[in-house]
Amino acid sequence: MKRNTLKLLAFASAVSLGFGITNNSFAETETVAVALITNSAITIASGDDMDFGTWALLHPATGGTNDVTLTLNATTGAVVASGIGGLSAATEIVAASQPGSLTVTTPAAATLNVFGNVSNAITAEAGLTLSLPFFSYAGGGITALPAATGTATAAATGGADSVTFGAAILVTATPADATHAGELSVTFTY
Repeated sequence: MKRNTLKLLAFASAVSLGFGITNNSFAETETVAVALITNSAITIASGDDMDFGTWALLHPATGGTNDVTLTLNATTGAVVASGIGGLSAATEIVAASQPGSLTVTTPAAATLNVFGNVSNAITAEAGLTLSLPFFSYAGGGITALPAATGTATAAATGGADSVTFGAAILVTATPADATHAGELSVTFTY
């Protein structure tokens, strides 16, 4: 009996050594690099300036309290004068009006928060106030542009989207003949 036991132990040792040798003799380690690039940038390109056209505006100090409001449509570019009364008048001379525009590009479809403010009044002179800005995102409906304390939302398509802008100019005194300029600052965030 002892002979068989010794034979079995010798065989088991040989098998064990064989597995041990073959197990480690073919092992090799290599690494695989991993890279992930993220991009959530919103890019904005300037487009057209907001143009109200050329107007003859009269708002005499003794002509009553009727102020005139010129409202530029954010999609059609048409300007409508309202609030005319007493001796106040608003006559369009050149209808070269157009809405302002920007192109907003996002890397993927997303819901954007939109807000802004009038960052520069029309001019320092009395009588003209740029106010009530509104926008149309990618041909959608017209939405009031809230100040930085509030937000409106827009559906970005994940590519380049056109955004058009309109606003109102309140006339409370007869302005001097000149080109009157202002600025609207707009912010887009996720």
